[in-house]
Order: sequence, then C-alpha cells, then structure tokens
Amino acid sequence: MKRKQFSEEQNIGILKEPEAGAVVTDLCRLHILVRRDGIAINRKKTQRLYREEGLTVSRRKGRKRAVGARAPAPVLALPNQRWSLDFVHDQMVTGRRFRILNIVDDVTREC
Repeated sequence: MKRKQFSEEQNIGILKEPEAGAVVTDLCRLHILVRRDGIAINRKKTQRLYREEGLTVSRRKGRKRAVGARAPAPVLALPNQRWSLDFVHDQMVTGRRFRILNIVDDVTREC
C-alpha cells in the first residue's frame, strides 16, 4: 500500500478530523490513527503540528470512587455464624502437586 504525502496545511486538516468524531486521549493514539489511514507523517511532526495549532488532547477521566459512608462490617460474637473457604495448593519435592480446601470459622479460627 502506497503512503500519501501531503503539505503541512493538509496534514493540519487531517489532524483536526479526529477531534470532531473520535475521542483521542493521547497523541500516540492520534498518530496511530493517522498512519492507519495511509498517511506518511513523522510522530514528531504530528506532535509539532498539533501543538502549533493549539489543539488539545482530551484528558482521561479519573476513577469513580464510592459515594457516601460504608456500612460497618457486622460484629460476629458467636461461633458458626460465618465461615471462610480457601483453596491452598503446593508442590512436593517429587514434583507432585496437591490442593487442599480449608474451611475456617471466622470467630474461633477452628477448622
């Protein structure tokens, strides 16, 4: 597939196209999108043209955090109210592997 060579004005127009539709969160992604269209442009040139035109890359949104206070964990006073299950696995010296299911009472810590 032959790559196309364009002037700087045409490259600027091409760089502005993704802003109208797709959300680009970093310039590397924008450069990949432009190269995928078959346009031969250097990564540094992409960054320079983008910066000179005053275009901004949309910032990534932060992680959503839980709103409000969490309910405290219920206090367990009596045995046999809650049990925990856990698989434990190991390997013997001979290379044989084994798995064990541990079941533990959360209050008394007995199996």
